[in-house]
Amino acid sequence: MDFKPAIRIHLRLPTFRNDGTPFRSSLHRKQLEEFYKKFGGFTEISPTATGGWKDEMNKKILDVTTGYDIFVDKHKFITEIEKGNGLRTYIERLRKRYHQKSIFCYYHDAMSTV
Repeated sequence: MDFKPAIRIHLRLPTFRNDGTPFRSSLHRKQLEEFYKKFGGFTEISPTATGGWKDEMNKKILDVTTGYDIFVDKHKFITEIEKGNGLRTYIERLRKRYHQKSIFCYYHDAMSTV
């Protein structure tokens, strides 16, 4: 088994709207299909996680999210995904789709068998 240079993208998506109602399962299914199309696959990290933060009015907000790990060939990441701020643009699209102030995301170099 060979290890290849890759980029690990980790992001967390909300499971509830800001008003407390859950997102429709159709949105979740659409999102997973988009991960297949854009990145070739994903790993959904279960169970969900609960995090807290304060808004500008100092109101405490609890947020329930699901995590996703996506491994992408490093060359593909550099030439197709990050080129022209592609990942930033994609995260901004997720932020709008989920009606959030921000979407938690980070990425780093990795060596992967995938």
